[in-house]
Amino acid sequence: MVSEMQNLLESNPWLKQEKRPIFIRSLYISEDISKWKTYDILLSTDKNDHLLEYNTLSRILEIMPQSLNWDGRFVLGLELSENNWRNQLKDFISNKRGKVCFLNFEKHNLNKSEFQIYIEKENEKKTVIDELLKNAKLNIENKETKMTMSTSPDPVKNLVIGCPPKKCDILMTRSEFVDAIPESCLHKYVKENGVIVHFGRLEKPKKTFTSATYIDAAVLPNLDTHSNWPHGFYNYASILIS
Repeated sequence: MVSEMQNLLESNPWLKQEKRPIFIRSLYISEDISKWKTYDILLSTDKNDHLLEYNTLSRILEIMPQSLNWDGRFVLGLELSENNWRNQLKDFISNKRGKVCFLNFEKHNLNKSEFQIYIEKENEKKTVIDELLKNAKLNIENKETKMTMSTSPDPVKNLVIGCPPKKCDILMTRSEFVDAIPESCLHKYVKENGVIVHFGRLEKPKKTFTSATYIDAAVLPNLDTHSNWPHGFYNYASILIS
């Protein structure tokens, strides 16, 4: 899984040159936030936005500290701890001039959920499996079902789509199976340049032992459940036939 900081840097390349302290946790920023980084301090909040001069913020922290909320997910400009952040912020801005922005990232559509980012990255792999299926005769089989189809009038290759213990061009399996065995053992079940379609998210990202591609079945239309994958795969491959 791509780290939070990596996701942040992909959408906000200015951060690579940012010299101020930065902290991010459980916030997956998908849009450019450079217009807000012009403020001396930028904090995330799940409440209303606030833009405050240091002296105004100091007074609020004196008389109504609970009216300000930092959700503990993002801060740019200083280091804060969740337990004592108001006092730390108050000490940092004391006798200084500047501006602090409390920003609701969700309200401004600046971020995505971790699941959205995961699915988008899995979707990018669909071209690998679609390219593999072109101009091919497909042998789709598990213990109960065997089906054959072609994706072109003149197929130039034969592909096996199956599950363990058969060795396949496209291996269909539950994520638990992939997680449970050493990655080096997967070569027994999937061919070089093949694809591993897993039902359910993997616990850990895999370092591909060959040029095989891992892809979550959730991004392939018609592949809803592992129990009925042969029919689902047949329907998916049918969509690709021009």
